[in-house]
This record gives sequence, C-alpha cells and structure tokens, in this order.
Amino acid sequence: MEVVPLTARGGLVGLLAEDRDTREQRLRNLKALGASTGAQSFANAHRVEWTCSEEAGKLAYAAALCSKSVYGGSDDRVEPPAILGCSSELLGLIRPSGNGTLKASALFEIRERGGRTMLIATIRGSASFSDWLVNFDNGLSPCPDLLNFSSESGSLTSHKGFSNCARAFLPQFTEQLASALATARPPNQNIEVVFTGHSAGGAVAMLLYAHFLTNKRQYPMLSPHNLRFSCLTFGAPPIFNTDPTPLLDALQARLPRPGHMLAFAAEGDPVSRMDGAYAAVVANLYYRASAEDEDNPAEMARVARELPWLSLYRLGKLVVLRDEAGWPDELSVGAYVVGEGELGGWLWVNFFAHRKTVYMRWMGEVGMGHFNGRRRW
Repeated sequence: MEVVPLTARGGLVGLLAEDRDTREQRLRNLKALGASTGAQSFANAHRVEWTCSEEAGKLAYAAALCSKSVYGGSDDRVEPPAILGCSSELLGLIRPSGNGTLKASALFEIRERGGRTMLIATIRGSASFSDWLVNFDNGLSPCPDLLNFSSESGSLTSHKGFSNCARAFLPQFTEQLASALATARPPNQNIEVVFTGHSAGGAVAMLLYAHFLTNKRQYPMLSPHNLRFSCLTFGAPPIFNTDPTPLLDALQARLPRPGHMLAFAAEGDPVSRMDGAYAAVVANLYYRASAEDEDNPAEMARVARELPWLSLYRLGKLVVLRDEAGWPDELSVGAYVVGEGELGGWLWVNFFAHRKTVYMRWMGEVGMGHFNGRRRW
C-alpha cells in the first residue's frame, strides 16, 4: 500500500477538521471496505459466550447509562439517568479544564429498591478539541503513583495524557467519594463503587479504579468490608504496556466482596483496538476510502493480513458485542469473551460502531438479559 505521508495525529486532526458530509461519506466507505475483507468475522475466532448474573448485567447497564449521562447538557448541568426500579441522584460534578487535562465527570448514587447502593463515577470521553489534545499525548510514562504493585510498578507504563488526567482528578474526586461514602443510606448497606466511561473516559476510569484498588490503605474511607470495587468500560482504548489485569484479579480475589472488571467493545469499533501503530494504519485507510478506487477491497484485504501487532493492553475481561444474524430481532445481541490476541488480528475500522448510541442499544439488551439467545433473566 502506498502510505499517505500523514502521521496518526495529523490524520485524526484532519478528520476532525473536515466538513461533516465529507467525513461521513469517508467513514461509510471505510466501514464498507472493512466489512468486505471479512476481517470482522468470528467464524474462526477463539471465543466463549459471556455469561453473567442478573446483578452483574444490571450493573453493566446502569454504568452504561451513567457514562452517557455525563455527555448531556452543559458542564454545569448533568441529569442522573432514569433506571427502572432504581432511584438516581447526582452527588458530585467535576468540570473540565480548558486544556483538557481534567475531563468532565460525575458521581451518581443509584439505589435499587430494596437492594444495593451503587456509587458510579463516570468520566466523559472526547467532547471538545482540548479533549483530543489529551488523547494525542499518547507516549507511555511510568505510573507507580497511580498503580501500586510494589516491585511490578516500576515496569508498568501507561498513556501519558490519560495518566495526567487521572492525577488531576484525584483531589476533587477523593473528596466527593469520601463524602458520598460517609452519607450513604443506610450506612451499613453493601455498596458498589463503580468506575466507568465511554471511549477516552473509560481509559481514565481504568486508571482511577486501579489506583484506588492498589492504594486502599491510603484512603481510610475505603476500609469497610461492605465495599465492592468494579470497573466497566465501553469502547475504551488499550493504554498499558503490560497487562495489569492478572495482578488486579489477584487483589480482587483477596477482598471480602470481589467486584467486576469488564471492557465492552462493539464489533468493528476501531478505538477498542487503537494503539499508535494501528492509528497510523486507520488514518491512511481513511484517506484512501474512496468509492472510485476499485483496488481498495483487495488492498484492504492485504492490510488486514499485515496488521501491526497489538502493543498495548486494557484493564479487564474483553467482552465483544455483536449483532447475530439469523436470531429474532429482540434476541440479536451476541456477547463473547475474546482474548486480546484475537483482537490484534482484526481490522476494525467501523467508526459508527464507536457511537454511544450503539453501546446503549447493546447494553440495554444486556440489562434485560436479552443476549446470547436468552429471553430474560
């Protein structure tokens, strides 16, 4: 393939600068060309149907709704999500900084009627040009202050921009979380502390979750045994040089109430696969996505065979959501646990799959138990 002289950063900035009609047409062409390679097919993939309890499915749905709510309205007005069978309250709001280092976030209290209390911290993804500047600060830097794994901490590095964002959050968010835990109703009830976000917001949520889980001794308000910590992300990119999930799984296993670590990815969503090398491939393919170029399908197939190896890792079990052809409409959602190695071999270039509305549709079905051929919980 003739490589367009364009860096990943320049390519994505160029995408943002194009007029909407041109951009949408290119994205449609890119989606069609990607689908024509058959690279998204699960036919030969090693996959396992994802199973979960009703409690976990409803938790994932609540987290998805909260991750969407933080995008709505102005930075000064965020409405708590409406969830059937629950009461919702906004407990805290953090406004974004002008340079994007601090992303908008909200802390919600979701109370199930007669059930558990969930404190859901959600971080907004990219909603402004300054947010993208943080995304593009994609060098890796040590993060022992964020993830305390003793001897392992020195070798673990993470996305610099997102790490700086997580650090900027800590003072305000720690105060909000301490206040929420101190006033939780009733005080002795089991409480689920959840970190979540869509896209770049999910990346920051991973870092905040890992920070509090590995530094519990620094935060007295986290000592009660009735707390459970979970991290659920939607379309979040990989950000670590090594996989922190096994270490965090080991920490969770020692807790009285282990939580969940799940990373949901809609099939075809390129952000879920996005490291630096892959971003360069996608940027070049985007500018080649022309309906008049008859060589594109063959070229895309060649690119799919020569993809750069996935060099970064995310936190949590990867659950791929897809539309299962042949099932009744109401049962069309398939949810599969897939290894990072499998994901590294797929050409995912459907930016439409990254939209919040797509994740809301999938997670709405998951929340009702309508997935993998099930009709209900």
